[in-house]
Amino acid sequence: MNARPIEIIVRGIFIRDGKILLARKIGRTTFFLPGGHIEFGESAKNALAREFFEETGKEFIVKKFVGAVEHKFENEDGFFHEINLLFTVDSDAEEISSAEPQLEFLWREIENMKNLNLQPRPIVDIIMRLHDGDFPVWKSTMEK
Repeated sequence: MNARPIEIIVRGIFIRDGKILLARKIGRTTFFLPGGHIEFGESAKNALAREFFEETGKEFIVKKFVGAVEHKFENEDGFFHEINLLFTVDSDAEEISSAEPQLEFLWREIENMKNLNLQPRPIVDIIMRLHDGDFPVWKSTMEK
């Protein structure tokens, strides 16, 4: 296996009226939380606000840290190892759409989260625990 650097990714949990904002690449069935990579010298919160603006053209406020998910996976591009830092976010924007042609945003009912192909999978548990005020949470797809 080729060694790659561990990727540090920030992701935002945006909940409104019992629904959560999810992203996916157009034509795919896998969902993920909006966000992206932290650039060198950038804080996690600033990176998340920047990523949301780049992806939607809208301003978002990054609120509280709720957990982290360590994840290792393989796809057509090779093997990956990432650390996902999760924050709640908020926005006054009425409508959210993608500013990037390969990406789409969809609102999904939180109560149906377990039926969606949301990756990394442990994020579902963290989102469900938010309602109980049970955070921060550490999860890993690498631990038995």
